[in-house]
Amino acid sequence: MSCGWVPVSVKGMNLVRELEKDLKIANVICKNGQRHLTSSRNEVSRDLVVTESSKKKQALLEMLPILTELRHAVDMQAALDTCVEEANFSKAFQVLSEYLQVLDSLSELSAVQEMSRGVEVWLGKTLQKLDSLLLEVCQDFKEDAYLTVVDAYALIGDVSALAEKIQSFFMQEVLSESHSALRTILQEDVEHPNSQTARLTYSDLCIQIPESKFRECLLATLAVLFKLMCSYYAITNFRLEDKVLPCHNSSGRQQGNSSGVSEDPEREVTSTSLVEDGSISASTDERRDDGTGASSSGSTWFSLRKDAVTFVSHTLQRGRRNLWHLTTSRVAVLLSSSAVSSTSIHQFLRNYEDLSIFILAGEAFCGIEATEFRQKLKSICEGYFAAFHRQNIYVSLTHSASDMYKAYIR
Repeated sequence: MSCGWVPVSVKGMNLVRELEKDLKIANVICKNGQRHLTSSRNEVSRDLVVTESSKKKQALLEMLPILTELRHAVDMQAALDTCVEEANFSKAFQVLSEYLQVLDSLSELSAVQEMSRGVEVWLGKTLQKLDSLLLEVCQDFKEDAYLTVVDAYALIGDVSALAEKIQSFFMQEVLSESHSALRTILQEDVEHPNSQTARLTYSDLCIQIPESKFRECLLATLAVLFKLMCSYYAITNFRLEDKVLPCHNSSGRQQGNSSGVSEDPEREVTSTSLVEDGSISASTDERRDDGTGASSSGSTWFSLRKDAVTFVSHTLQRGRRNLWHLTTSRVAVLLSSSAVSSTSIHQFLRNYEDLSIFILAGEAFCGIEATEFRQKLKSICEGYFAAFHRQNIYVSLTHSASDMYKAYIR
């Protein structure tokens, strides 16, 4: 028995050694597997990070053109303000055309929607400044300022609104300037001070005119009215030379045109209508920035400007009688002052001479005879000379009675 268990024991020990060896091998295999799993996990994690970064990069790349356009829109927004500050309205409306197109392409962005709402505000301020410049032109005609306004309205495509505004501004100026002339003179009158002068209407001021100030008021009124007529005449008869004169903006770059003149009298230039249209009839020609295509664009630009000037001229030509009628009505109110009949014969004749010259100038201005105003002046003269005659007769009778009384006493 003792010899029988030895082989079994040896065999068992061999089996234990083999098991131990197998366990070691299994342990190595498990460690290698664990190492490979860790490596694979790390590799997958890196791949996931790369994939996520790639997606973010792709999203950023897709946003880049939008951001570029948005940046371009912001730059154009700044350019619009700069152009208006420099009174370069033509360039401003050209930039506005492209600006509106960019905003339209990005209309889904909330920031762009806010910028779109700001366009109407910008247009309102710009048209206000343009109208202020136009008012200065009406007060004192200057060719450069007038052409600046004409070019801007031609680019908008609403020259008819420009012509209507010019006529309206002249009517306003006739009323305001004649009123201001009287108010200034009467406020300086130390002999007849009146604290209410600043609030009086034109007709009330005419009633307040003392005899000593009437001629000064008359000459001042005729002067401001004649100046306005001269400015109106200058705009009406302004003509461009029949040759191509390219228009330059403030930076010296040549500007072209791609818009025609609208003669629709129903259309008005408002910020709302321009925003609703989504664009302006003039589009920006890229070739103008690098100087190419200068001759063709310059010729088109000159043609556009010339058509606009001609249209305004014809409109003002038709409306000059309205201005003259308003002018004569203001002078007629002034002549209704009681100071007219109380002035000396010498002063009255001088006033009559000045009024006659003014009437001749007005008749040449409007092309018709001022029948009503001449009749008004005639009736004033008849009334004055009738009163003057009665006064002389009264003086003569007084002297005659005095002489007869003296003769009777003797």
